[in-house]
Order: sequence, then structure tokens, then C-alpha cells
Amino acid sequence: MTTSASHTASRLFAILAWLCLGFPTHAGIVNLTSQSRSVSATFTDGTPNQLQQAPDFSPFNAQVGFPKVNAIADQNSTLTLTPDGASFHALSNVRGSSATATFASSFHVAFDVTRPVDYTLLYGFGASGAGNDVTPTALFITPSGTRDIHLGVDETGVLQPGAYQSQVDDVGGKNVTYTLSFEAVPLPPALWATLATLPVVAVAVVWLRRASKC
Repeated sequence: MTTSASHTASRLFAILAWLCLGFPTHAGIVNLTSQSRSVSATFTDGTPNQLQQAPDFSPFNAQVGFPKVNAIADQNSTLTLTPDGASFHALSNVRGSSATATFASSFHVAFDVTRPVDYTLLYGFGASGAGNDVTPTALFITPSGTRDIHLGVDETGVLQPGAYQSQVDDVGGKNVTYTLSFEAVPLPPALWATLATLPVVAVAVVWLRRASKC
């Protein structure tokens, strides 16, 4: 077996072994520490309250309310770890809150980063319909502090080792949709190898330029 084939087989085996664990909370670079995801409907007119909660880190797809009259709260979210990264996604709709009914959606996830990793964070919301609507609260909590991202964010960068949280809450929305997407994916090994050689290349270029002037 060639070195390339052996590496591919080893990586495939690692991925298959990881998949057999179901929905692991520890995968290496990013480790899940806690989650709280739910949709709810609370009434003051005697209608029974409704609540759906994610029991664990597995995919959560739930709805409460009355779809026929467009009075609902729903959420479809996933928390996925891979051997070398993570992917979190949430899509939620909150419709029909009124003086006697409050529909709500909550997405909270906490995770640790064990070594520097590239990331992408996207968050946005939309509201439509007549009158004012409730703006969801949205926070991205990092080792250096808490950031308010409720107006939306589209960013890339590097997460340093430490504890992080993403939190979105929409309570009382009348016609609101919010989405959150987080990806943590390390640079490919080949690119890391290339970056590691850049200082050497730079020194060589300087030396050649000097030599050409002699």
C-alpha cells in the first residue's frame, strides 16, 4: 500500500470510528460542553402551554403552536463535531405572538476550543408584517468578553483556545426568522506546510537579491 493510500485509509477509519459513536461531545479541536435548545408557547387565556426541548446534542427539529393560523415557534438545529472541526446550524421561525400568546425559540450552545482554529460565523434575522416586531437577542461569548451580535454578523477569523458560547433567544416574535451558522475548520495540512516554509522562502529571496548585486 502506498503512503498516500495508507494515509487515506487511516483517515477513513478514524472518521468511521467517530461516526459509530453517534453524536460525540469530544472530537479533538472543538468539544461540546453544554446545550439548551427549545421552542415554547405560553398562553394567558387558559390554553395549555407547550414546550419542546432538545434532550441532548443530537439534531433538534421541533414545532409548537397552531400552524393552521400561523401561530408557531419552530427550530431546526444541528451540532456536529468532526475529528478536526465543528459545524453548528440553526433555523427558527417565531410567528403569531399576541397579548395572550407568547411564542419563543432559544438556541444556546457552549464549546471549548483546544487549539487555534479558523472559523466562520454567520447570524441574521428577518421580520415581516405589520407593526413593530421583537428583535431576537444574540450573543457570541469568547474568552475575551461578550459580543452583542443581534444586528447580524458575517465574519471569519481564528479562535484561540478557550471556552465559547453562542446564544440566540427570540421571545414574543410576531413574524421573525433567525439563522445561525458556525463553522470551525482547520487549514489543510498542505497549506500549513506551505505557510511554514514561507519564512525560509523569504530569506532565500532576499539572499538571491543580494547575491545578484555583488
